[in-house]
Amino acid sequence: MQTLKLPAKLESLHSAMEFLKNFFTDCRIDSSVAMQIELAVEEALVNIISYAYHDNDGDMELSCDISTDRKLTCVISDSGTAFDSLQKEEPDLSIPVEERAIGGLGIFLVRKMMDDVQYKRENDRNILTLMKKV
Repeated sequence: MQTLKLPAKLESLHSAMEFLKNFFTDCRIDSSVAMQIELAVEEALVNIISYAYHDNDGDMELSCDISTDRKLTCVISDSGTAFDSLQKEEPDLSIPVEERAIGGLGIFLVRKMMDDVQYKRENDRNILTLMKKV
């Protein structure tokens, strides 16, 4: 498993995405699948940056691993406010865009792009696990 720990700041997003792209290159992951995973990871990281620490300093950690049967696992964690994004109700896409509440589409997209998404709170850390067969 490869791990990157960064400050939970918008400026860290570029380093996190470079880390992810390098991991995908090393593992020879197809670019179309890689793009889906990158989008899901970016959404999760932006949520941490935006909401986990309420304008205080904090960190976030991204770990990636791939099994011999080509199952990719990305674990994203932070020690910010406890928040299980998976408990959020899916948006009603039948409602016209201009009538929908703002927000909620990112988590919806993460769920749709990944094969499995799990959340747990452990040792005062939010742990979001994203899995996809690659």
